[in-house]
Amino acid sequence: VTPEGEVQLGETTLRSLPGYAGDCSGTSNADYQMLLDYRTPSDIAKRVTLKQILTDQFESSLVKDRVVLIGVTAPSIEDDFATPFTQNSNQTIEMRGVFIHAQMVSQILNAVKDGRQPLWVWSQWGEFFWIWAWGSLGGFLVLVCKRLVYGVGVGMANLVVLSGVCFVFFIKGWWIPLVPSALAFVATGMMIIAYKRAISVL
Repeated sequence: VTPEGEVQLGETTLRSLPGYAGDCSGTSNADYQMLLDYRTPSDIAKRVTLKQILTDQFESSLVKDRVVLIGVTAPSIEDDFATPFTQNSNQTIEMRGVFIHAQMVSQILNAVKDGRQPLWVWSQWGEFFWIWAWGSLGGFLVLVCKRLVYGVGVGMANLVVLSGVCFVFFIKGWWIPLVPSALAFVATGMMIIAYKRAISVL
C-alpha cells in the first residue's frame, strides 16, 4: 500500500476510482473500486467440473501455479449479473459471479504483468472544463451559422467527432464524459437559437 493509500503490485499502482466518476458518483470514499475492463463474454478461463476433480480426470497443469477460482454454474443457484454483454441481439445473457471474478483477476494480472492500466477518469475540474468547452462550442456554432440547416449539419458532424474522440480515449484507457458533453452542446445551441428568435420578434 502506497503512502496515499493506493494498492501497488510491483511497479503497477491500482488506483481507487474517485467518487465523482460518472455512474459511480456518490459511492463511499471507504470503498476501493476500479472500473472493470471486460475481456470476453465467455471462455475467460479453463473450466474444471467437480466431477472431473473427484474422478481425477483433469490435467494438473490447469491448476498448478495458477489462480484457481471456485464457483457455481448450476442454473438452480441464482448467481447471475448484468454486464456490458447482457444484451446480445434478441437474447438476454447474464454472467455468472465466478466468471466476473475471473474478469477481475485477468485485469489485475494484465495490469501487473503487461503494464495495462485499468480504465481511469479525468479530474473533476478536467471533466467540468470538457463539458463547458463543448457547450460553448455548441453556442458558438449557432452564432456563426447564418442558416439553421447549416447549423444542424455542422452540429451533427461535431457530435460524431465528439463520439469518436471519446471512443479513442476509451481505447487508450480513459473514461471521459460523452453524454453530458453532448447534452451541453445541444442545449446551449438550442438556447441560443431560442434567444435569436425572441430577439427577432421584438
